[in-house]
Amino acid sequence: MSPIRQILGIAAPLVNESPVIGTYYQHANRLAVLYFLVVEARVAARLVEIFITGDCFPDERPCPQSQAEWEPLIEARRVTLGLPTQHPLRERISRFFLPVLPNPS
Repeated sequence: MSPIRQILGIAAPLVNESPVIGTYYQHANRLAVLYFLVVEARVAARLVEIFITGDCFPDERPCPQSQAEWEPLIEARRVTLGLPTQHPLRERISRFFLPVLPNPS
């Protein structure tokens, strides 16, 4: 088992398990970097996630409009990546939910 999977409590390998994993590759990479900085390099690093509410996708579909709408998507990411609800790096991750600024006219 790789050290990062071991510290995060991920039992199974993620590579090629599901095509959905590719959707969350950026988050997996950010966790890997956080692991490297905190555990290997002993840097007091943090991961800050900023979720924008009230925006639209380029095709005009609405993005999550509130933190409550973001939460199930964040949970789906956690489950898809096989992360347990609690892991040693969790205390080093902060989330902020900010409204989109109105488009100046």
